[in-house]
Order: sequence, then structure tokens, then C-alpha cells
Amino acid sequence: MPKEIIVKSSAEAQDLAWWRKQKQLNEQEMAKALAATFNNGALIGSLREATQKAMPYISDPSRAKLFTKIWNTEKHGYRVFLEVGEWEQIKKSVNSLSAEHCSNIIRLYCAIVEEEKGQGAGDMMGLRRDFGRFDPTGKGVKATGDDEKVIWKGGRQRESKVVDGKKQPLTFEETQDLRRKTYDMTDSSLLGLLVKTRSGELKRVGGMASNVMKNDSTVLKLDRVFGLAAGADISGTTTDTLHFMNDFSLALDPIFGLLPIATIVPECHHTLLEVALSLSLNRKVGAATGIDYSVGLYTTLMPKERTRRIAAFNGARNSCNNILKNFEEAKANRLMMIYYKGPGLPGGCFLFDKTQDREVWSLMCSADDNLLQAFRGASSWPTYDEVKGRINLYT
Repeated sequence: MPKEIIVKSSAEAQDLAWWRKQKQLNEQEMAKALAATFNNGALIGSLREATQKAMPYISDPSRAKLFTKIWNTEKHGYRVFLEVGEWEQIKKSVNSLSAEHCSNIIRLYCAIVEEEKGQGAGDMMGLRRDFGRFDPTGKGVKATGDDEKVIWKGGRQRESKVVDGKKQPLTFEETQDLRRKTYDMTDSSLLGLLVKTRSGELKRVGGMASNVMKNDSTVLKLDRVFGLAAGADISGTTTDTLHFMNDFSLALDPIFGLLPIATIVPECHHTLLEVALSLSLNRKVGAATGIDYSVGLYTTLMPKERTRRIAAFNGARNSCNNILKNFEEAKANRLMMIYYKGPGLPGGCFLFDKTQDREVWSLMCSADDNLLQAFRGASSWPTYDEVKGRINLYT
């Protein structure tokens, strides 16, 4: 049974804020450790090879207009452009690209595929994307996060300001301040990745540096309940990566199921939960990985053995297993569910034991349709009754 900790003083509120900060940074550090594994040995070699195979499609003269449109719009947010150079230089440098650089090219590839085909790369495989609804026809769905038929509510938006009668995007500092106020963020390092460009300039990149989730987003409610960093809502980039893996045979070994976590989360495009939701919701579809994530139980992120294992990746597989296990067992990773008595005002939390309560937590906090539905209609800052009601179903 969980232990309830009631916030009765400012000191107790500060303790809970510190627990949240520890948990958020623990998840970010775990993703960085996975990224380091993907930047070594056979994994980075296979990823570079797949990336190189995608380059002729991207560079095909018949797609020149599409490429120019997308590249000119997106490149300044791509780490590969900031650190390596323009497209021709990137092609020449393929054998020295990092996993993060390859991830940028995956996004570029899928953006061109989507423009050319007129639908999302993930939708073409029948993958569930931001809409949170599976379309078995593979033709894609036309729905929004506010549609009553979908399993979650909300979405993200880019905030702007009006200057001299014209709309302008917020600066990073303005977006950062807005995100702090909206999300009660505990650490600014999670608001965007600081990259040193070829010219020596420091620049913030990542979807979390420019997007703000709507206050009634179901995923934002989950972030608040579990003490997680708020990002940019369920990750469509993750399903793009699954599409890429399917096209270029990276799905042959299940270890590549961790690729979205290793490349999207450290870059501050999305948080761990947002990526893991996409992976879990698609665990039985297409190039999916069999991942069935339970929040905070990081070993459940290890892909299931649905496909053949390749011996060359055994070392990396063991490393990833150890990383997930160590960060799961870390003191900073508390299994807690927080409730609120008002916007940004925690009333207390329920603390679960990782060993004794593991089975209950695993079922109750599985990143699936049931969890999203449970909090879809909850308050923006979930209350005691809403959180305790979820717990009562399982204890």
C-alpha cells in the first residue's frame, strides 16, 4: 500500500519540488546514457548505414522543391546543420555523424515522405500518432486531440506575440518564462538543448524550446501527477522513427526500439513519457518494438524479443539493460503520484515502494489507452479525489 505524504508547510512543498526535479533530471540523464551507447560500435555503424541509404531519396532531383521547402524552414532547428553544415557537407560527413545527427536526417526524410504522400509517415503504416487512435486501414485519421473519439485531449501550440500589429514568435527566453509559469517547471535545462554551432555561437534547439502544451492536455496532467518534466505532448517524431526503421531494416533487431528515446529525449524534442507513450501505443503495429512501458519502471522500456537478435548488438543490448536497471533503481526515481489543491499547489503525494508495490504500480501506471482515458477528463491540476480514485481501482 502506498504511503501518503501531505504537504502542510512550505518546507514540505520544497521537498516535493526537489523530488520532482531529481526525477526529471534522472530521466534526462538516463536518455543521455542510452544516446552514448547508440554512438558507439555496431549501433552507430548500422544507423549511419541506414541514414546513408535514405540520402538518395532526400536528394532526388524530382523532390528538389520539397527538399528546399522543408530544409530552408527546418534546418536552423537541426543540430546536424548547426554542427556539420549544409546538405552537401552532411552527405560527405555521413561516416562521422552522431546518432543525434542521424535522428535529424530521419526527421527530414519523414517530412519529405509526408509532403510527397500527403499523410503522416506513421499513418501510412497504421501507426497511432498524435491523435492516439489506431487506424487499421493505414489510410490515416482525421481527428484532433479534442475529438471525443480519441483517448487523450489537448495538444501543443507555438505561442506568439503581437509587435507593431504583426504576429511574431516568442523568443526562447519568453517561451522559457511562459513554460515555467504554465508547467511549474523545476529545472531550466529541460526547456531546450544548448548547442554550440560551427561559428561558436550557443543556440537552443528542440521542440520543447518552442512549443507549449495546452493546459488541458492529458499528457500534461500525467506529467503533473507523476512529477515529470512537461514537453511537447505525445511524440509524432517517434512514429516517424518507427517508419524509418521499417523502411531501412533497422527493425530487424529489437534494440533499435530504444532509438527514439536515445535521440529524441536528450535533444529536448520530447520527454521520455511522450516518446514512451508512442512506443507503447504502437507495440503491436508494423515495425513496433513490443515495448509496454510502465511509468518510472524503466526496465519495461527494453524492447521485447519479437524479431531475431543480431549477435553484433549483444554488447549494446547488455549496456542498455544495465542503464535502464540502474536508473530505475536510483533513489531519484521515486514512484509517486502527486495531487493538487490548486494550480501549481501540491496538496501531497502517494509514495509507492519499488519492490513491494511493483505489480500494482505496473498495472496502474502502464502507458496505455487506459491511463490516458483515466486522466482525460481530470482537472488540469489533478485533485486528491482524482488521483486517489485511480489508486483505489488497483489497491
